[in-house]
Amino acid sequence: MIEINAASFDYGGRRIFSDLELSIEPGSFHFLTGPSGSGKSTFLKLVYAALLPSKGSVHVFGRDTRGLERDELAALRRRIGIVQQEGEFLDHLTMSQNILLPVQLAKRSNSASVSDLADLLHWVGLADVMDAYPSEISGGERARAALARAIITGPELIIADEPTGNVDWEMAQRLVQLMVQLNKMEKTFIVATHDIGLIRSVKSMAKTRTLRLKNKQLDIAGADL
Repeated sequence: MIEINAASFDYGGRRIFSDLELSIEPGSFHFLTGPSGSGKSTFLKLVYAALLPSKGSVHVFGRDTRGLERDELAALRRRIGIVQQEGEFLDHLTMSQNILLPVQLAKRSNSASVSDLADLLHWVGLADVMDAYPSEISGGERARAALARAIITGPELIIADEPTGNVDWEMAQRLVQLMVQLNKMEKTFIVATHDIGLIRSVKSMAKTRTLRLKNKQLDIAGADL
């Protein structure tokens, strides 16, 4: 699903990564850890082609991200669900409208998706807030809504950047259970996190692999916790 070969990335004259090597299989669950400033968010952007490697290559679904035309890039991203760290909802839209945005951007039929949305909101425990606005719901509800929005189009790969960073432990465990259920449905996960407890919780329920970014390198040898 993802092949990273000798990939480096430079920004502002500074090298962020050097000679990264990684292979990710469909249906796997990977955590990404590392000190603040090590480049976790940048790494995720390389995977979904928001950034391109300065050297080497990143292949996603068999395609080299550096050679994609605009329409090809859009098609690739429709196969990827992204959970942003801060949610990034549009304040003037209700939560149901926010969650349906990827469907509209993909130019799919809204009629079937509205029915899917009701089921999805019930599954993530948000049926009572579907008509609320982002400012009217809690941090835990926003975190679950971010996950719901990421999966509304049925992506094969889900990328999450600190999905539990702004919620308490009880809500983090709820999100863990949702992610594990999705992984059992053959969804591939890459989750960036500082939370070792989160990693251990998922590991108790699913087979995972932990990647560490440190000193511009990616450590994958013996990385399971």
